[in-house]
Amino acid sequence: MARTGTALAGNGSFVQATGATWDNPDRHAPSTDQFTIVDTEGNEFRPVPLNVEANPFVYEPIDLLHSQVLPTPDSAAASGPIQGSLILFRLKTDSLQNRPLRFEIEQGGADTPTGEIDLDL
Repeated sequence: MARTGTALAGNGSFVQATGATWDNPDRHAPSTDQFTIVDTEGNEFRPVPLNVEANPFVYEPIDLLHSQVLPTPDSAAASGPIQGSLILFRLKTDSLQNRPLRFEIEQGGADTPTGEIDLDL
């Protein structure tokens, strides 16, 4: 009997984060780990867990000081051509037709708005 299933496609998003603690430059602020890709039909996709020790480009949230940047300047991710850290998503190939896809970034907290970026793959 043939196996049936949903066809999947990988999407790698490379991101940078900057510490923005305007009220107190000496305070640490955590970089977020709340990322979602949403298609126009409302299907949501979360990042695939990746091994940070096996891949030096993987995004790993850390506490950032004011104006500190992630990936850190001395890292492989910052030295690469994209200069960003990798977040990998598995999307249903059917969702690739439901464009534009929306990349949502949540910091957490009721007074923090969700960041949104349209992805047109």
